[in-house]
Amino acid sequence: MTDANSGNHNEHGNGEAGNALSLTFSAVVGENDEVLLKARSPHGESALPLTGDQAAALGRALLTASVALRAGASRPPAGTPVDDCQFPVLRWTAARSNRNGLPLIAVVLPGGVGLTLQLDDHTLAQCGESLIKLAQTQPAGVGDQGGLPPVI
Repeated sequence: MTDANSGNHNEHGNGEAGNALSLTFSAVVGENDEVLLKARSPHGESALPLTGDQAAALGRALLTASVALRAGASRPPAGTPVDDCQFPVLRWTAARSNRNGLPLIAVVLPGGVGLTLQLDDHTLAQCGESLIKLAQTQPAGVGDQGGLPPVI
């Protein structure tokens, strides 16, 4: 369950607190394979039921939009629909989980968005071998895009 805070913008769109409504969002596992997207404001709380697929699509779209806002010169113009992209990794680290000892790869995306991916030892070995092979055989900037959308 993740919480994310949203700093709403005033009517001028500059993010000043003024009369801006404070919103917080959370996702909760619901009944019957639902995810409840909850929005809370000083005026109350509402929940939007989503399927797992809808929650995944919304998560990708929101993450993509967040990264797109920080894409510098390649930032899409206002009104551009976003749904998925190849996320540029600014930093990464690999470690083992303190909870279960499984391998972790943590990446930081533009805007300070952090993602931690957990692997098993077999997948870790395959991933490492694949990355080493790629580094040894592909010049930088050349290679199969793997069917993924372009980098923002």
